[in-house]
Amino acid sequence: MHGKGEALFIRDTLIPLTRLYSLFGVEPTYTDPCEAIVVVVENEGQQRAFMVDELLGKQEVVIKSLGGLMKDIPGLAGGTILADGRVGLILDIAGIISSSSVAVTYSSDEEF
Repeated sequence: MHGKGEALFIRDTLIPLTRLYSLFGVEPTYTDPCEAIVVVVENEGQQRAFMVDELLGKQEVVIKSLGGLMKDIPGLAGGTILADGRVGLILDIAGIISSSSVAVTYSSDEEF
């Protein structure tokens, strides 16, 4: 995988790593995946590990489209108003996976 991106070996599977802070140009809490929270997502059979700063919980929301300046930001599907009144941005998982698509193959005969 040298020169083709980063990946994590999770439960006998090599999963490409996406650093969301790099994608969106924000300051990260952690830069080392071993210290950060990593969330594994899947879309149409492709898995990806996303490095995130924190998990806020799970809630059902109504997704609204982003108008104006934010509607064409790659990786964002929309937004929602959270229970505390803050705006939450909804990630476009399929778009992020396809834009950073790296084919990862692994043979159990390989050594790490």
